[in-house]
Amino acid sequence: MNEIKEIRVDPQQWDELAKTYSGMAAAGQKGNDLVRVKSLEHKGFLYTSFSVRYTPEGHSFPSSVRAYRLFPPAMFAGETTTICHDEEAILAGRRQRGDATGLIVSVNGTPMVCVQAVHFLKDASQTAATEMKQLNLF
Repeated sequence: MNEIKEIRVDPQQWDELAKTYSGMAAAGQKGNDLVRVKSLEHKGFLYTSFSVRYTPEGHSFPSSVRAYRLFPPAMFAGETTTICHDEEAILAGRRQRGDATGLIVSVNGTPMVCVQAVHFLKDASQTAATEMKQLNLF
């Protein structure tokens, strides 16, 4: 599995990214049909997610969304698959369990490839800093 980039976002952005959770759709995949995923654009890139971790405020690690940056298939140079959980590829060492890199999904009917895993971390301090800036305007 490739190293996963971490991006800190304010709670409002995090909540929107959490809504892209498509794990249930992936788990219910029928045959080779493309998994229909929810997606969201963030800073010019399209993302979907298959894992969301909610943690209470003040916990030692923040809530996170494990998302994948999506690209058109023609822009991806690696091995692709339409099977979300490809046990044969996992056993052969071509894929790692839980890694969706190379998975072709459907975004509003358009095929896209899960290219790069990203952890979006909920950063409550960003909201507090923004609120302080706004209060200083008065």
